[in-house]
Amino acid sequence: MSTTALFDAVRAVKGSPLTQADVDRINSALSPVPANDTGGRIDPGKFAAWAPGAVPHTLHALQAAANAHGFSGVVLAHWLGQMYVESAGFAVMSESLNYSVEGLLRTFGRHRISAADCERYGRKPGQPANQEALANILYGGAWGAANLGNTEPGDGWRFRGSGFKQITGRANTIASGFSPDELRTDPAKSAKAAAEFFVRAGCVTPAQKDDVEAVTRKVNGGTNGLADRITRTAQAKALLL
Repeated sequence: MSTTALFDAVRAVKGSPLTQADVDRINSALSPVPANDTGGRIDPGKFAAWAPGAVPHTLHALQAAANAHGFSGVVLAHWLGQMYVESAGFAVMSESLNYSVEGLLRTFGRHRISAADCERYGRKPGQPANQEALANILYGGAWGAANLGNTEPGDGWRFRGSGFKQITGRANTIASGFSPDELRTDPAKSAKAAAEFFVRAGCVTPAQKDDVEAVTRKVNGGTNGLADRITRTAQAKALLL
């Protein structure tokens, strides 16, 4: 099917004109991997050394998802590097909100959580972090509804980061096609959701350009952990056969 025909088909199903965001997502999904890219297979021995703490069956899940989405070469390396950082080396499938008082203010700022709530719920000597309360504050309220689709009481905790991508929020979780529990416990579903997010968020085109900062902005909305993402993406390139 030609690109024009695909646009027409999507427009017909949608029942309304395509937005620029629709066009960008389709183009990203259709963009071919450059012909001089390296391969699409992940070296098992190198992966084991790179991510020694990965949960069982991670490599098989990642390879299957990469194959299903046509990831290879530089695109595959960017996907692996970003997901490595998101999941702390494919070892963390459920978001930790074990923030100190100072860490909360430094990471989220007072527009997301008040100084009083940082003191009330953050970790400090003699007081563990109240992670459920923190999730509901940080990912709830007007900000959570507008940015994450969290509209029900408790959605912040219920839909905290899950899986290799740390998919967060009611809307993003529904879009993944899986429940939070599935994303947190099933590497195959987690990898599939992470790959689909990478495409849906428009990460393929900047990945083809080897632009780690641009990919990072699409993955997490900012440049959080950029230095680590640059390092892990470079390392991931050496894993490919």
